[in-house]
Amino acid sequence: MADNGIKGRAAVLVESKSEGKPIMVERSMYWNSRGAGTDTIGGYVD
Repeated sequence: MADNGIKGRAAVLVESKSEGKPIMVERSMYWNSRGAGTDTIGGYVD
């Protein structure tokens, strides 16, 4: 995102363009100052 001039915090909206076709996304955050990262997966429930 930095390549497109976005600095600091940002958000992304993910939508399925195929009706009735659920998707799964992952939210991952990594940082180097403490050599750590975190990750959260999402799921779909009808």
